[in-house]
Amino acid sequence: TETDRVTVRDDAVMTPARAARALGISPQGVADHIKRGNLDTVTVGGVRFVTAASVARLDKRRRAIERARATTRPPEN
Repeated sequence: TETDRVTVRDDAVMTPARAARALGISPQGVADHIKRGNLDTVTVGGVRFVTAASVARLDKRRRAIERARATTRPPEN
């Protein structure tokens, strides 16, 4: 039978370790986000990669939450 082949651009995926560095979290944090469905993965040749789009989406969401928290905090005395 013919095997389906998918070409994945290098900038479309990253290793979980690279995703952790990009997000400023631990590799375990990336694993947790994958389990929760916050990060999408693809498996190529038995190796799991995180999609760059999902990393960007999570980073944007995290920054928005941080901004919202910063604007709603009571002033510190």
